[in-house]
Amino acid sequence: MGGLGSHHAHPYAVQSAAFLVSMLLPGGVLALLVGAWVEHARRRFRPAGDGKMALPLFAERGLAD
Repeated sequence: MGGLGSHHAHPYAVQSAAFLVSMLLPGGVLALLVGAWVEHARRRFRPAGDGKMALPLFAERGLAD
């Protein structure tokens, strides 16, 4: 455990926090990359429309004021 023994927090708490950060940070980056890839694929393979923007669902139902 090297230098963790002189830390003001409990060494196992520091080790646990470091482990969680080391797992969450790459997981978050991976989630962002996968989400970007899915969004790119969704936009790329969507059938071509007439070029008009679609109305939001609430506007189609007449709920917009």
